[in-house]
Amino acid sequence: KELKFQLPDLDKQKKLADMLWSINRTLLRYKELLNKTDELVKSQFIEMFGNVFAEETPWEKVPFDEAVIDATKHGTKIQKENYLPTGSFPIYDQGQECITGYWNDADGLYKEVPAIIFGDHTRILKYADQPFFLGADGVKLLKAKRKDLDYLFLLYELRTANIPNTGYNRHFKLLKELSISIPPMELQEQFAAFVQQSDKSKFVSDTEVRDFRLLSNLIRN
Repeated sequence: KELKFQLPDLDKQKKLADMLWSINRTLLRYKELLNKTDELVKSQFIEMFGNVFAEETPWEKVPFDEAVIDATKHGTKIQKENYLPTGSFPIYDQGQECITGYWNDADGLYKEVPAIIFGDHTRILKYADQPFFLGADGVKLLKAKRKDLDYLFLLYELRTANIPNTGYNRHFKLLKELSISIPPMELQEQFAAFVQQSDKSKFVSDTEVRDFRLLSNLIRN
């Protein structure tokens, strides 16, 4: 109740409101583009490999723990209130956006990339291909245990898994119950090349989303 608010004249308020609504509409369009790109890649995965979690598949299958390592203890976690809007090193957490913040101090930087980030509460999976830090809440840092597993293939294999939403509970225990299919490396690499081509457009869109958010914050402040 003690806060004081700046109140520019109505004309200025209208101009600022119009700019913010325009930014919001643009952000929504970019999100739609990113979602459609993800759906296209998932469709390509299913076309190439079918249902990799079916009982009968043409591929070798191994238990999750024989294919994937939980390397979370090797990552350094940054509290959300300490995230920077820009910086030298990305932070991956369990939020919707691929990169949700930045950090400048290289001490504790995780450099063994690529890696996969799993949101223990949100079930969101992300691919990290540059040195990074972890968000502090509910993230798992996953590494491939086998050399015949391409990380981009593994990412989309896990994304096609039917992990039920149990609310704000931890879902990693459900992920660990999966059996991982391992097709020939040549096929995995073909799929990875398709993903990389799609990710070029996603990278541009993701960067512009962050820029629009920064602009929106500047206008508000």
